[in-house]
Amino acid sequence: MDEEYDVVVCGTGLKECILSGLLSCAGKKVLHLDRNNYYGGEGASLSLTNLYNKFKPGTPPPAEYGSNRDWNVDLIPKFVMACGKLVKILLKTKVTRYLEWQVVEGAGDRVRGVNVPLDATFRKEQMSLLLRLLRPVYKYFGLETNTIDFVGHAVALYPSDEYLKGPMKGPMEHIKLYMYSVSRYGRSPFIYPVYGPHGICLKGKTIAIVSTTVETDDPEKELEPALKLLGKIEEKFVSVSEMLECTDTGKETNIFVSKSFDATSHFESATQDVLQM
Repeated sequence: MDEEYDVVVCGTGLKECILSGLLSCAGKKVLHLDRNNYYGGEGASLSLTNLYNKFKPGTPPPAEYGSNRDWNVDLIPKFVMACGKLVKILLKTKVTRYLEWQVVEGAGDRVRGVNVPLDATFRKEQMSLLLRLLRPVYKYFGLETNTIDFVGHAVALYPSDEYLKGPMKGPMEHIKLYMYSVSRYGRSPFIYPVYGPHGICLKGKTIAIVSTTVETDDPEKELEPALKLLGKIEEKFVSVSEMLECTDTGKETNIFVSKSFDATSHFESATQDVLQM
């Protein structure tokens, strides 16, 4: 292959795909490579065959699980903020031509079977209501601990309490993003990608994703409290991924390396990592 390229992108994870799309839109000639026989890297959505090949190589899927078209298993949840940076990038790169989206029925709830356009307009009456509810809270600062936890983690989506040590501007921007995202489609700020005719799982089956940031040398034991809540588990796939961050900025070598995904599943931090590169 004698062609010359402006950029070579290695891996087809979410960050690499975003970067490749943005560079292509900017007129760059991009070569995009992946060593795997599926797209997506750590954030892949796997068919039944690829799922077993990855986690249980040499073991074929049970016949009662149906065909590959019945399954599309996400390795990580993809609850995307409806007004977040990722949606704006997807609109710019026109990836929306190849994906359908469904709005999540409610935060922490199921995905509702209603397709939504990414360029939908805001519901102004709902935004006005949300603003009226929040103004007195921040005017008087009469927040109880439970309320602070809810606003900080369920609304502003911070993974820890470290944000409390910083200025108010950051949390307010996060809260505004949540509010704008809720106002776009209705009850939830999250939308979820749907991959054409493929099902998420076989009818009558349920997929659950349980994860944690590993703190001991026994990751599965750390997950036991959550796994017990699920009841009987028919099949379990376990993996541990390293969290890596490159110490080289890449400015001198022109080699830029993305960070590993953090504990969030809404991809705002992942998108910010791409924009910084």
